[in-house]
This record gives sequence, structure tokens and C-alpha cells, in this order.
Amino acid sequence: MLHFFHTDYFLREHSYHHYEFSNREIAKWIEYYFSQRVPFHQANWCSGRVTVHPDDILLGHPTYDHPPELRQDGLGSLLRDWVKNNALTPDAPCHPNSYIFMAWVPEFPVEWRPSLVHLESQLLAVPKIFTICSQLWFDRTLALTDDSIQSRVRHKLIRSNMGVAMQNLPRKFTYRPVGDRQLLHISTLGSYKGFDNTCASVEGLPTVLHVASKSLQADVGWVNATIGGKTYSFNFLGAIDNGDRQFNQWVLDTCDFYLHTGTMDAQATAILENIARGLIPLVTPESGFEAPDAVYLTHNPNDNRQIIARILEASEEELRHRSERLYEFVQREHHWEVITDKIWDRIQEDMERRRPVGPSVLLSYDPMPESPRVILPNGAMPQGPGQPDQSELQIIYQLCLPWLGESALVLGDPTGEMAIHAALGGMRVHWVVDNVVDHDARAPFDRMGIGDRLTVHNTSPEPQPWRLVVVGDGVLLSKAEILGLMQPLSEPVLVIFTGAIAPQRTVGLDQLRNRGWQTLIYPTPNYLGIAWRGIIPLPEYRTALSPAHHLPLHLGSYDVMGVERPELTEFLELLTVVRPFTMLGISRLYALYALTRTLCEADLPGTIVECGTCAGGAIALMAAVVKKYSQRPRRLFACDTFAGIPAPEDVDRLEGKPATEVGVGEGTLNAGLDYLNLIAQQLGVADLIVPVEGLFAQTLPQWRHEIGAIALLHADGDWYQSTREILEHLFDQVVPDGVIQFDDYHYWEGCQKAVDEFWQARSLTLPHHTIDESAIWCVKTHLLPLLVAPDWESFPESLCEQLAEVILVLLIQQPLRPLAVYARPSQVPLADTLLSEVILALAMRPDVPDDREPEIQIMTEHPAANSVMGRLALECDCPIVARALDYLPVLTLSKVKESSL
Repeated sequence: MLHFFHTDYFLREHSYHHYEFSNREIAKWIEYYFSQRVPFHQANWCSGRVTVHPDDILLGHPTYDHPPELRQDGLGSLLRDWVKNNALTPDAPCHPNSYIFMAWVPEFPVEWRPSLVHLESQLLAVPKIFTICSQLWFDRTLALTDDSIQSRVRHKLIRSNMGVAMQNLPRKFTYRPVGDRQLLHISTLGSYKGFDNTCASVEGLPTVLHVASKSLQADVGWVNATIGGKTYSFNFLGAIDNGDRQFNQWVLDTCDFYLHTGTMDAQATAILENIARGLIPLVTPESGFEAPDAVYLTHNPNDNRQIIARILEASEEELRHRSERLYEFVQREHHWEVITDKIWDRIQEDMERRRPVGPSVLLSYDPMPESPRVILPNGAMPQGPGQPDQSELQIIYQLCLPWLGESALVLGDPTGEMAIHAALGGMRVHWVVDNVVDHDARAPFDRMGIGDRLTVHNTSPEPQPWRLVVVGDGVLLSKAEILGLMQPLSEPVLVIFTGAIAPQRTVGLDQLRNRGWQTLIYPTPNYLGIAWRGIIPLPEYRTALSPAHHLPLHLGSYDVMGVERPELTEFLELLTVVRPFTMLGISRLYALYALTRTLCEADLPGTIVECGTCAGGAIALMAAVVKKYSQRPRRLFACDTFAGIPAPEDVDRLEGKPATEVGVGEGTLNAGLDYLNLIAQQLGVADLIVPVEGLFAQTLPQWRHEIGAIALLHADGDWYQSTREILEHLFDQVVPDGVIQFDDYHYWEGCQKAVDEFWQARSLTLPHHTIDESAIWCVKTHLLPLLVAPDWESFPESLCEQLAEVILVLLIQQPLRPLAVYARPSQVPLADTLLSEVILALAMRPDVPDDREPEIQIMTEHPAANSVMGRLALECDCPIVARALDYLPVLTLSKVKESSL
């Protein structure tokens, strides 16, 4: 059974949104897009009594036109009706294999939230919740909400654009002459809606403001209304009906612009409708409408008058072209048919990938995750990728099924979803939370009939032979904690780590693998890692994506469910040979293998240098890769004392303890040159490796010329001074796009200090990538990004012009230089919108080549951010760019020469 309802979610009072074609269009949408495409389902249109079954899809659609039974009280009435009639009872279980979709706009009014408590178990179990609203309002609502239910399901929300049935609205193609242009405004009248700003923004301008609303009790015609303590005059239209042909014709004949300056009222639907009529929108960013060619206003009426005055003077040809581009954009991004197609595609895709295919078999078509668009400080990774998605929860459920009645320990699960699925799988769950649990925390378990399988702990329970341990994203365990946790376990035993996409989350997985546990990665969106001992039945997981290069490098040394990886087989064969000759962990060795193979296959020029060779296993592994894959002669330099490491300094500490107190001092890690010669001979690469014996301070200056250009630099110097010497003597010889791997960045405090100080001294921002609990790697870019920090509080129109000047200069330069744009986290949505507008506008210019696409990244943090009051120095060595930016008042320009690049 396929059920539908549609509801006005927060603007119930706006009767002027009641238009004739709404029900007809939605009914047509249901009939065509679902009944035709999914004939095995039956559509139950606008039922006031909705029964949720495990195979249902429940879709809600926010609109301003309701069937009679919902028109008075919207969604709140519908939810209360569910409870009142026991149509959706609190104890109705949702099996983890259910395919339930609930369309839900996240900004539920407070008075409706008590009704959501009755849906808690269903909301926790559904795979996805579709929301239909603007990106701005979606982001803002999630940032502001503190509702417990919303916070527990926010990771399931999928946003979809709002839509309009454009073919049902007549469209204008001509505009009134300059001096006689007029504006239309539709909104509830009140200062909290920004209507006082609207009136003040046009005060004194040669135009007429027409206002439609039902909230003002006055006769139609010119009125004087007092709002916010000030009186404004405007032409009052009363409550309107978008289906009224006479009104639509009057709009076409009379109005040229749609004006809305509200800060509390999204108005996205009204904006779309009036663009469909051919009107030019004059709106604030808070309107939620994001499109090129819209004219954006501010919260300052004085600024708005200047912006509106300029657009009132625009030529008819300019307005017509702007209107055509807006119409095409809305038709492409907001037409009902486009939106419903996208929604159904997501539903169909999700249903297919979650549908069981025989016993313990799951399908997934989730894309492999891409690199984050936002650059974090020093390239740091996020602390946690979020709660597990439905595919991961189903894997947990399937893994629990063979162990009915056995004990499971669940850590780091703030929403309780993993604990619920483990209990549904039949296990007795001990759920550990960080703080005192509210008495309602057990409610979902009780409602689903599994409350007797749950024990809640505020602290770690007494050790017992757990059969399953789930370590969620909410907890990061130290090595000692991981090993202590494993002590009481008896075979067979399974440990699950969620969120393995973050390298910090794989520390436990690495530790168990190093102690002989079997390991596997499930290629879910955030990657699920498991380690086990004994015989464990594993659910199969198929993915449509198999290219191994999509796998994050720190997971490259693991087997991946359902993915054939010949390169892993080759690496493991090499690992067997070199393992006795190196102290590096498997993940770090795989990173060296993969990075070396990549630069060889890309034919990147340069040698390979290792500073800190010890027994030679790592450089011998890289030499074996060079021997097989390099397309040019390539030597490898092995730099080490081969007599132990030098003495540490006070800065060289591990978790605050001096190196000498943790057993590492002068002369330790002693491996003679004979070890390197032995492993090199075993792999047949002795002719490729050049030993460089001695302290870095003495050997590196002497060997710089012989070493030449460097394609890969493996810096394993341990100490602060050794790392500084490696960078000072060799960094400038690393070629563009060359790679540097630091073995001890996250381990020895002195190493990290040396790298960070060198980066800051060179004014470099090279994003790095974590490999494991110790090592990182980074790419030396041949062109550092041009860094700009616009004043996001300035006029959007002038800001777009300034950004266009910057990007245009970059586009016509050779080589194409990347651009990094600084914005505070709260400014990212606006920055993304304006940059998209600028890029689209530039793409239409005849002087921009078709094959030139700017590489732009938004940076939310930077070491200098606080010291320059939110504006960053512009790093630039290109004179033409410097001249183009000199006049911009929002930029501070300092020419910094890139050292030796």
C-alpha cells in the first residue's frame, strides 16, 4: 500500500496560496509518477487515517492547499488523528528491513512535537526522511534545533527543492517603461516578517508597491498601515487566489518585480510562482531562494533603496534576458516533474539497495565518499562522519542473528539505533552511554517489544565474555582501552567499528589486526570495519562500485567486502617479505606502496628519498614497486645513521612524557647497513637503492645535488630537529604534485611541531591526510591557492561583481590557478550560492574559453583568521591578479613569493 498526505507545514494562515490547480497537479503527479511507474502499489490520496506497515512508503508534501479534513489544523491535526484513532499505535514495530519514507520538513512547530513522541520508534527505524525546503532553511533549522527526536534522525534527512507547476501560470514578456515600474509583495504583514523593511526599502522611490495579504482588515485600495511604530502607504490587494485568471492578468499588466525582504519567512513558493509569471525577484538571502540573476537585498532599507533604484533603471532588454534565465533555472531545478522524478529516483534506488536478496545478502549502490569540499584547519579530518546509515544498521542486524540470547556491548551510540538493531537481532544488549539516561531512553525498546533484551549502563559494565562489541562514532578508544576491552572475550567473537572513513576510527581495527585478528571493511557510505576471531557467518554486501582507487588510502590495506583488488594481493605478497625489516604498521606501508605506484604510473619525475631507513623494509618495498611500474630510470636514496637515532630534545615527547621515559633514547632503533643490503638483495632491487650514511645535518646538504628533484619524500626522523633538517634541506626539491609522508606526525610531539612551524614560516597551507594513529601524507601543490576573504556582509550584487573580477582574471591566466575563498561556517551557504551564480554568469561570457573551469574551495578556518578580523591576506605572485584586486576594499593584499616553487 502506498500512502500520501500533504500538509501546510508552517504558513497555514496564508490563504492567498490556495490556488485551483494545486490538488489537480498533485493528483496528476501521484497518478502519473507513481501509479504508472509503480503499478503494484495503490495510492490512498489524502487519507486522514494512515496506517503504517513495514512495506509502506509514507510521503508528505508541503503545500498551502489542503483537503477539508486537514485545512484547519495542518499536520498537527493529522498526527493527533493517528494517535486518537490508533491508526498508528506507539507499539507498532518497524522492522529494520522496512522501506518507510516519511517526507518531513524539519521545522516542526513546537506545539506539534508532542505528537512526534508517538512516532519515535518509527522515525528511528525508517531509512530516509525526505524534506522539501530550501537549502538555507534546511541548514538553519538543523543548526538551531535542540529537539531530541529531530537530533536523532537528522542524519536520515534528504532535502529536495520546492517546486511549482509552471505551465499553469501565464507569463509576461514585456516590462513597463522606466519611471513607471511597479512591485508586488505577498506576505503576512508584520515587523517580525520583515514587512516594515519591505516598505522602508521602497520609500521615496519612483514606483508603486502592491501588497496582497489576508492579515490586514482593510478595504482594497490605497491604505496607510502602522507597522513597527511607523506608518506606510501602499496599494492593498486583499487576499488573492493564484488560480484567479483576472488576478494573474492584472499581475502581468501591472507588476514587473516581486519584492520580499523578510527574515523569518521563507516565501520560496511565492518567489517561484512569480518567476513563472515573468517577474524579477528582489529578495533577501533568508528567502531561501538560490538562483543566478535574482537580485538580493539586505536588512538595511537604505542599502536596499540603492539596489532597487538601479534595477528600476535597467533596460527592458536586460530585464527580459534576466527573466528568461530565471525562468530556465526554475524550470530546470524547481519544476514539479523534475522534483518528483528526483524524489522517486532516490526512493527507488534506496528500496533496491536495501531489499534483501536471499539469506544475509544486501545490495548497496551508495557512491564512495568524495573528498570534503570544505578545507579544515591544516587539512584535519572531521572528528566523526555521523551516525550509521541504514545499510550499516542492517549489517549489524544480520551479524547478530546467529547469536540469539548472547551478550553484546554497544559503545558510542547516542541515538540508540545500533543497540536497537542488535536487540532486534536477538542479542542481550548492554548499552553504555556517557551521561545519565532520561527515563524515556528505554521507551523505543519497550514499544518494539524488546525492552527485556536491554540493560543500560552509565559507566562501563563489569567484564564478561561478550560475543559482540560495537564501537560507534561517539567514542574513540585508546590502544590500552582497546586491548583491555578484548581481554575477557572468548571465541567466536566479533568487534564492529563504525565510521571507518575517519582514520581516527580505525585505531582499534589496526590494533586487532596487528594481533592476528581477521579484518574486513564493508564499503558502506561511512565504511564499516569488523574484526573477528573464530568462525563468523558474514552477510554478503554487494556494491556497484568496485574501483579500488576510490577507497580511502588509510583503508587500502584491508580486504573489502564484494570488491576484487589485485593490487592488495600484490602488496600482501611484498609485505610478507619486508615485514621483518620494518617497524612501520601495515597501513603506513600500504600508503607508501600505493603512493609510489601512483607516481610511477603517472610518470611523475623525481627520485624517492627516505630519511630514517632503519632496517630498510620500507624503502625496499618502494624499490620493488619502482622496479615493476616506473616508466623512467629512478633511484631511491636511503638516509640514516644506520647506528641508531640521535639524542632527543625536551620537545620530543609522547603524550607529554619525554622520549627517554618511554624507552626511546640515543642509539635506539639501531639497525646496521647489512639489514638494508639483505632485504634489497631478496627483492632484487639493490641496484636501485643508494645508502646515505650519517646524520641528516651533515649528509643532506652534501647529497642535495646528487638527489636532485624528489617525487616522494618519506620523512621518518622521529625528533623535532631531525624533521626540521629534512624539510629545510629537501622540501624545495620536491616536485609539483610530489608527495611527502611524515611517519611520526601524530605520534611524537616534536615532529608535529617541526612540520607546523615550517608550514607557517613558508606561509603554506598544504592539506594533509591521516593514515593511522601516527602518520600523515600530503601533496606539494605546484600552485598554492589564491586566498581571498570577501566581506560577506556587503551587498550581494556588488560582492558578485568583485568575485567575478577575481575569477575572470584567474580563468584567462596560464596555468589556471586554484582559488580558496574564506568564509565562517555560518557564511558557507551564502558563499556557495554566490560563487555558483558568478561561475554560471562567467560561463556565458564569450571571452571565457569553454574548457576553463575554476577550481574553487571554501575554507572555513585558517591559522591567521583570528588575527585579521575575519579578512585574510591575499597570497599572490601574479602581477596581473594583484592589479585586478588592488581596488577591492574587502581584501588586504600582500605579495608573498612562493619559495623556490
